[in-house]
Amino acid sequence: MIKAIIFDYGNVLVSFDYNIFYNNISKFTDKSIEDIKIIIRREMKDYYEIGKISTDEFIEISIKKCNLHIPPEEFKKFFNDIFEPIYETRELIKKLKLNYKIGLISNLGQMHFESEVKSNEIFNLFDERSLSFEVGHLKP
Repeated sequence: MIKAIIFDYGNVLVSFDYNIFYNNISKFTDKSIEDIKIIIRREMKDYYEIGKISTDEFIEISIKKCNLHIPPEEFKKFFNDIFEPIYETRELIKKLKLNYKIGLISNLGQMHFESEVKSNEIFNLFDERSLSFEVGHLKP
């Protein structure tokens, strides 16, 4: 008997495209978009998304290593502006919540959690959550 259903966040509740972010910040550096991707992906996967560094540290390191001439708040704005809701999944969760416990699992850093997930109207429907930055591990 099914008692709970677990959802991933990215590409299930929202679609996202980091290329929007990379393209936006590439205007503020002499580095190529490919170099920016390599640097930021490494910082995200190896440190930020598993909670080894804070949001402020992630932004500071990224700005420095990418040689970005951009204020931290602008970096944060671009970093958070990559999501589009998938409304069909959200409606499904609302229906399933009537009969099942609902869980959330996702690889993400605290900045996306605060700006996207936690502020989302569906957030309160999750009975449990396992977020990489809180548990210190990425899901397979």
